[in-house]
Amino acid sequence: MLLGDDLIDERDVLLSRMIDVHRDRSVSVIARVEVDPATAHMYGIATIEEPGDKLAITLAHAA
Repeated sequence: MLLGDDLIDERDVLLSRMIDVHRDRSVSVIARVEVDPATAHMYGIATIEEPGDKLAITLAHAA
């Protein structure tokens, strides 16, 4: 499966866990991975903050 910048192998449990979370909570679900800062310009970048009881995610496009 191809999602954005990444290929997810069908043997990996990540996608099934994402689907379970979406089904159980009725929310949008994203996966993230840390990248080397030297290659960060090749990706969309997400900044994660936890202001209080909610998670805020700010997305930035690669330049």
